[in-house]
Amino acid sequence: LYDAGFQGIHWPADYGGQGLTIIEQLVAAEELGRVSAPEGINTIGKELVGPILLAVGTEEQKSHYIPRLLRLDDIWCQGFSEPNSGSDLASLGTKGVRDGDEYVVNGQKIFTTAAHEADFIWLACRTDPDAPRHKGISILMVDTTSPGFSWTPIITSHGTHHPNAPYSSDVPVPVDLVAAVLHLRHAPDRPAFGDSPDRVPARSLLLPTPTVAPQLPLRCPLPSPPGT
Repeated sequence: LYDAGFQGIHWPADYGGQGLTIIEQLVAAEELGRVSAPEGINTIGKELVGPILLAVGTEEQKSHYIPRLLRLDDIWCQGFSEPNSGSDLASLGTKGVRDGDEYVVNGQKIFTTAAHEADFIWLACRTDPDAPRHKGISILMVDTTSPGFSWTPIITSHGTHHPNAPYSSDVPVPVDLVAAVLHLRHAPDRPAFGDSPDRVPARSLLLPTPTVAPQLPLRCPLPSPPGT
C-alpha cells in the first residue's frame, strides 16, 4: 500500500506522505472498504503516533519516525493503561526520572496490544513528581529492545494472545525521544499533548473526551512480573 501511494495520503510529502488532502484520504478509505481490503497493521502508529508527531514533534522526530511507520519499518504499541490506572491517566504510576541526557523509566503497563510484536511503545509516564496529578506526564518513544524492557503475555478467555503486560525496570530513554508532555485539562477527561519544556513551546493537540466503559470483571488472570 505504501509503494502504491495509499499510506499517509493527506500527510506531508516531506515526511513520506502523499501531500494530498483529507478528501483524497477519505475516498481511498471508502474504495478500500468497498473491495473489503485488509485493514492493515500498525494502527497505533498511523492513527496515534503519526498525527501527534506531525502536530508537536521535533523536526528530527518527524523526518525519522513518520516515514518508517508508514513503510511499516517500525511497528508501534500504546502504553497507557496500568493495573491501577486505566482511562484516568491522572493516577498514572509509571515514572521517568531525568538522569543527564536520558530518562530512567520504571513501572508496569497492562493490556498492551501487540507489545510482543512492536518495535516501539508510545509510553506515558510521570516525569514531574512535583506537578499536579493531571500534569507532568510525558510521552516517551521507547525502543522495545532497550535493556530493562520486558513483557509477559496475557491469554484472553478465548485462548488468543493479543494483549500483554509490559514492564520497565530502569529502562534508559534518550531525552530526544520525549514526544510530548501531556496535560489533562479539566482532568481527567480532556487530555492535551504539548511539547517538552526542554524544547521550544509547541502547539497543543486536544483529544476528544473519551467514553469510559463500565468496569467488567476480569476473565483472565493478570500475569506476574518476570522472575516471580
